[in-house]
Amino acid sequence: MFSFREFWHRLQFLLFHDGFDRELAEEINDHVERMTQENISRGMPPAEARSAALRHFGNTALQQERSREHWSFPALDSFLQDIRFGARLMLKAPLLTTIAIATLALGIGANAAVFALVKSAFWRNFPFFEPDRLAILWASNQKTGWKEMQVSVPDVADLKAQSHSLQWISGYTWTDYQVFSVSSAGGALRVRGVAVLPNLLATLGLHPALGRDFRFEEFAASSNHVALLANTIWRTRFGADQQIVGKTVRINREPFFVAGVLPANFELPDLGKAPEVLVPLALDSPEAHKRSQRILLPLGRLKAGVSRAAAVEELHSIARQLARDYAKEDGDYSLNLQWVSEDPVDRDARDKLPIFLATVALVLFIAASNVVLLTISRLVARTHELAMRTALGASRRRVLRQMMTEAVLLAAIAALFAALLAGWFLQLIMFYKPFYMYEYDARIGLSGMLGIAALALAIGLIVGIVPILRSGKDNVQQLLGRVGVHATGSKWQHSMRRGLVAFEISICVGLLAAAGLMLQTIQRINAIDLGFNPRNLVLARMTLDGTRYRSPEASGDFYRELVSRLRVQSRFESVTAISHSDFVGYDMAYPVDAQGEPAPLDPTTFPLAGAHVVIPGYFRDAQSPILRGREFSEHESQPAIILNQTLAKKLFRDDDPVGRIVVIGQAPQAWDESIPPGPRLVIGVVADVQKYSEFLKKVFPQFYVPLEQNPVPSMFVMVRSADSEGAIAAIRETASSMDSELAVYWATSMQSKIDEWYAGQHFQAIVLTCFAGLALSICLSGLYAVISHSVSRRSAELGVRLALGADPRSAVLLIMREGLLLIGAGTILGLGLAAALGRLLQHLLFQVRPTSVPTLAVAVFAVGTTALAATYLPSRRAARIDPVTALRAF
Repeated sequence: MFSFREFWHRLQFLLFHDGFDRELAEEINDHVERMTQENISRGMPPAEARSAALRHFGNTALQQERSREHWSFPALDSFLQDIRFGARLMLKAPLLTTIAIATLALGIGANAAVFALVKSAFWRNFPFFEPDRLAILWASNQKTGWKEMQVSVPDVADLKAQSHSLQWISGYTWTDYQVFSVSSAGGALRVRGVAVLPNLLATLGLHPALGRDFRFEEFAASSNHVALLANTIWRTRFGADQQIVGKTVRINREPFFVAGVLPANFELPDLGKAPEVLVPLALDSPEAHKRSQRILLPLGRLKAGVSRAAAVEELHSIARQLARDYAKEDGDYSLNLQWVSEDPVDRDARDKLPIFLATVALVLFIAASNVVLLTISRLVARTHELAMRTALGASRRRVLRQMMTEAVLLAAIAALFAALLAGWFLQLIMFYKPFYMYEYDARIGLSGMLGIAALALAIGLIVGIVPILRSGKDNVQQLLGRVGVHATGSKWQHSMRRGLVAFEISICVGLLAAAGLMLQTIQRINAIDLGFNPRNLVLARMTLDGTRYRSPEASGDFYRELVSRLRVQSRFESVTAISHSDFVGYDMAYPVDAQGEPAPLDPTTFPLAGAHVVIPGYFRDAQSPILRGREFSEHESQPAIILNQTLAKKLFRDDDPVGRIVVIGQAPQAWDESIPPGPRLVIGVVADVQKYSEFLKKVFPQFYVPLEQNPVPSMFVMVRSADSEGAIAAIRETASSMDSELAVYWATSMQSKIDEWYAGQHFQAIVLTCFAGLALSICLSGLYAVISHSVSRRSAELGVRLALGADPRSAVLLIMREGLLLIGAGTILGLGLAAALGRLLQHLLFQVRPTSVPTLAVAVFAVGTTALAATYLPSRRAARIDPVTALRAF
């Protein structure tokens, strides 16, 4: 251990060693001079006197080194020397260094970005208390196979009464149609809300940030005008008013008492976005007493000390009892538990994340492999240096430490750039929204930085140690024997170079084939005939509340008047309205059958079809072709309906459905905008609205009914205009002139919604194509380096062949044969990798086989031709070797 004074002196020497070195040199020179004068005074000649003084003093360089060891931290000083030496070597080869740093930075940065995405999805911190004890209760229909269905309010009440394994049971309702228009000093604002059961916050283990939770007596229709505000709307809409509790805000034109403000990180399990307003569900309403109205998503909290298996078994037992007691409503249903901590990510992200991970991991492997190849090339070029250092007494351990320090320094610099690239990659990924996980807080953070550092350190160690595993065993004579032309590396190094290049070629083939499959999918998707013309189509949604528009006729009159006012504006080519856009939100689903008279339809037996309410002229203005029959008129004499092709074929096969009667049954779910069941006359058949769906991959049956016969409170107003922003402003202004408190939302162009719908597929294709191109460029540089090195290694042999009269072309073919063997081996391995990646991508492909032969052929051809060019270019040097020069070197 050092004393503090000694430590201080050593630290001063470390920081100001130049001054100490000068003082030491002056002191040594002073000793030599004094001894020289003493020798002269004894009668020696000056030259002999100085020589004698130097012999008596000893090796000055050795004395200086020993002094430095006493004055400094030897290990740290040696490490800093290695750093400085490595930096000088990197500056001497700027192109090689830039390629290595850029390659590693891209690979590490991409992996860090994807890791941050995975971490936010799979290992994110839940805002709930003990989330491993929190579960979602799903209903499943055993007859139809439907899963993840909601549960009715009476069923939840029975669960609470009979369950002994769950400490708390609550729930909430959510659909894309249950939103609230909150009015404050800033005007109307459309926000998303949910109606909840008692004890929801207690079930989640949360407490309001301000105020209190709902009271039990507030879950009645006469006193449920109470609200909890989300932290975001409290801050943005109400200026973070600390006195908001107890005040009144207007929701749907009615006053609501603010009971409290939710925590900043509040969210609900399995809800795409956190709600902004919570209100109590009226438990005494008629809908809440219907066991067939499955509107709730229940949540349960496991009691302490109770196992999950016991809770599941009890839940199944209660479900069987409910099926016996209420055979009509619950006879075909079972209940299941989904633990929140085990399934936090959407199915869409679960399907795509493995592809992202595999892609970036392969690219990182190529990057590290290529840096290893570059390191081997530098090591071979430094054979003379290593031989001289070894001959001068450097130990094998000292040489290895120097090589490792250089590799880690290179990786550390790459890590700095990777940290910058990782944030940019992550922003790019979230900008394209490849997954339905918009609310996940994906960021690099401290853990990401530590991951980048650890990954860079691991790669640096690998890059530093792999190329010298065998070379470090060579003795001095072997190293000196390879100086000059023969300094081309060991056979083991050469074999490792070829193996790495073959693996890189295989990865390139696999990634190019995968990119080709995704590009074909995008081509197929873009070629889909949507069934309407989205060009310059702008849509905006609005929902009328029941306090002002108490009757369905009032809603219908409002939308007809709004469309009439917009149609007189010359800026619009056309104006129409529809209740549900195919690329925004979800369709209402109803059972439909081809019958001649009204009959109750069982939704588990008859096909379900999506329902749309449209105004007359919709198909003309949307440019959606009527294939048979006609459009709706202004005044239909009897209930009318228009079917899409898929539903018409399902109900009538090849017969003409026009003039036939279909019957609409009761919807299996409760909708705010219901269509009354009963018979309807088919007046037309319209083209299918084609929409690629990753989960369905088929066209859903749909039908259309006129607004006059089925007024609904929520509609999309659609206008055709080249100026989307101006069109949206005009819609808002016109709607506001009719109702100043009406909020217009989801206002955008149809093309942007289509692009958003297909963003995941486009991003997959972009990522695979970019990384495949990057991998190919890195691979080609590695192949070029290996073949160039082969030409240098065999220059003496080629010189002898040429001196003995061999054709120069034969020398070129001899070198190219080595490249062709690498290309062939890599291609064979690449076909297997392409098949594996094709299986991973299978669920994302559309009308493309995962083992598409043309795609594989194109990938093999692209890699083969470019690799052949990378092989031929350095091989030409073999024909230009001067036999005399080569023989002299030999």
